[in-house]
Amino acid sequence: MFENAQKLLSDVVPSPSALGLLSLAVTEPDTRRLAFNIMHDTTRSEVRKMHIAANSGFYLYPCLDFAIFGKCNRSQLECGRQEVNSYNLSDEHRQEFFNQRTRALIIQIQIVHGYQAHSYQNESERRDFRRVWARRLYENLMPHFPPLGSVVCVDPKRIPELSESTGAISAWCEDALHELDPGFGPPNRFLSDVLANLDISFRIHRQSYIFKLHSRRLVRPRDDLMVPTIGPLPVKYSIVHDFINFYIRRSPDVISRAVHAVYHIVFKPLAIEANVLVNILEFIGRELIVNWRLYQKGSDGVFHELLLPRSWAFDLLRHAPLPMQRGISLHDYINVLYKTLELLRGYEPDASPLYGFNGRPGLLMRSVLIMRVCRLIVLVANNTSITPFVKEEIRRAIARALTGSGDIHTILCTKFLRADSWHDLWNAVRYSALNRGADELVYLSRRRDDYKPPTIASVKSVVYSNLNPELERLLSLVEPDVILNPRAKPFVPQTQNHPSTETEEDTIEPTQAIADDPDDQLNAGGFSDLVTSDDDLPPAAQAEPVHPLTASDVVFGKKILFCYRRYTLRQRLKMRKAIRTIWAYYLRHKLRHKSPMTATEEQICKLHNEYKNDAESIDCPLLYVKAFRSHERTLLGFMPHVLVYLRGLERFNQRQKEANKKRLQKVEHEELDRVRIRMDACAALAKKIRALARQIAPGSSVLHKMDTLREGVKRVDALRTEIMNTFGEDAIPKPLEEHYILGISVILAPPPAEAVPKPLKPELNVSDLGI
Repeated sequence: MFENAQKLLSDVVPSPSALGLLSLAVTEPDTRRLAFNIMHDTTRSEVRKMHIAANSGFYLYPCLDFAIFGKCNRSQLECGRQEVNSYNLSDEHRQEFFNQRTRALIIQIQIVHGYQAHSYQNESERRDFRRVWARRLYENLMPHFPPLGSVVCVDPKRIPELSESTGAISAWCEDALHELDPGFGPPNRFLSDVLANLDISFRIHRQSYIFKLHSRRLVRPRDDLMVPTIGPLPVKYSIVHDFINFYIRRSPDVISRAVHAVYHIVFKPLAIEANVLVNILEFIGRELIVNWRLYQKGSDGVFHELLLPRSWAFDLLRHAPLPMQRGISLHDYINVLYKTLELLRGYEPDASPLYGFNGRPGLLMRSVLIMRVCRLIVLVANNTSITPFVKEEIRRAIARALTGSGDIHTILCTKFLRADSWHDLWNAVRYSALNRGADELVYLSRRRDDYKPPTIASVKSVVYSNLNPELERLLSLVEPDVILNPRAKPFVPQTQNHPSTETEEDTIEPTQAIADDPDDQLNAGGFSDLVTSDDDLPPAAQAEPVHPLTASDVVFGKKILFCYRRYTLRQRLKMRKAIRTIWAYYLRHKLRHKSPMTATEEQICKLHNEYKNDAESIDCPLLYVKAFRSHERTLLGFMPHVLVYLRGLERFNQRQKEANKKRLQKVEHEELDRVRIRMDACAALAKKIRALARQIAPGSSVLHKMDTLREGVKRVDALRTEIMNTFGEDAIPKPLEEHYILGISVILAPPPAEAVPKPLKPELNVSDLGI
């Protein structure tokens, strides 16, 4: 596997070291420090060389051509990928090759993590290492072609290093999710990195930090990520909240909100990695099928007569089910799948929102993703009791989505495009290259005396008596006692028919339902009236009244409920406002102390410390505390900006002087006098600026009295007016004018007028009235 990696590395030529000779001429501490620096530089060079070799080679990727067709038309040097054929691939060989690739990634991640933990590398290099290896690990665990193995095939017995690496991988995901910001970095990579790290952290070693992501930087607002909420005061929030809630798995509306989020992604459209998009759609589809069957068949029949890929069924068994969901729009989810097919078919490198982590997705890769989306549509329709008429409409919609501009693989996708009936579409799914290896289709049925499972061609029948451990053992792709995620809970169906609302505190407000677009090109005729909408899923539980309610009871109850809802809304808005205020102050504090300062900010901070010495010499009576504090606030808060502004004027004047000197060499006779006048003005201004800078600089006696300080600031203001009259109104740069607003304008602003008390009303003289 590593022969191609070794070819990427050049031969190491030994070089003589001068450390032995140098140690005779320098002291022992210097020799130790020099040796440490040489060892550190050598280690860093080796790690960087390994990183470049692993990043530029494809030896850790399986060849799609060989995996599907059993041959690759490219040469070994041109392709360089691992050759594994999925046809008639035994479980032993599949596990061997998949865990080889996974172990190679784990070992390299351990090397990089160990190097980062004991070195002081720069932040950009650390993020570059983590980003590259996280994407590589994601593409290996959630591959484009799952029959060769996926995350459910990871076998710790074949990867001894895995137990020591789960903590490092989880720490990488946590750091990445805490540092991702939609306002920084490439905007087209943000969503894919968020979903990839969420998925890895969920499947490898789930931690409690997922609950805290609602308050991190990755949920900051960005215009293209914002969607509206429902309520009397509609506000917008980031769709990243919906994906976080989907992986938290506690809210009764996580599926509907995840559908809403992916609907926004594909119809906006937003830039996203193609494999990441298909993986999240499959994840949503699996949870939708299980939730639908829990509602229709109950906890005992959720897996009975269920037809899914083996890896899907095993993955569902290894995780606890979601709470009973409500508000799911199956119509919107199917429309998202249609639009995804259209995007994959009409892919254009410069215009498409889809991309790949390792270059542009080729025709074969996009065709494999098209097959996966078509399989997902068929499996959702077959497992959710959709009527035959609606299935026919779905078949036509798939054909329309695959017809038009763009390319599809003739061998892989033609059967889906030319299917004349739902049975032909089902045949295209079960006889496709996806029905192999780890993704072979299985038909699950519960063992009963009066039931005999049907025989389906190209589908493996699995009969079970109980879910755990029998069905889990029958579907397992690894040893029965192997657990990849120690925090994952087995599938235990809920006995309640309705979701509890105990964990609503982990989510934000429910999103608004997606309105059907009448101009939607992928709307399959009368599909919106046939496919189950929000009203067909179980509504929220309602308490039945104890006694019959009269008309007046209903009227007064509605009034009370309206007032209570208005009160709770106001309290929620107040709390949100308080949280935003506290968060803004915290971010400002954090940015001040941790983010690197600009040169101007460092200069202001330095001047602030220098002006502190003058604050002790303020000439003010001791009893005038208010005047002393005002003088101190002016000295420490505003005067640094004044001095920075004056120095900026000095640099501006110097640039004007140099420009006039150059112009003086080329100017014609008519403009000679004007240039000389400007030269004289620059010279005069330079003298004034130097004299004024000495007066308001730290340590000057002018600063000790408020009157003389304001007089010096007025001279700076007058100097600004003179410069603007000489060189023009807009001559001074705008960044420099910001310091004028923060310093001079505040100091010279007139004090606020004190409120004059209203005169007392005169008493009415009623003595002459005899009262």
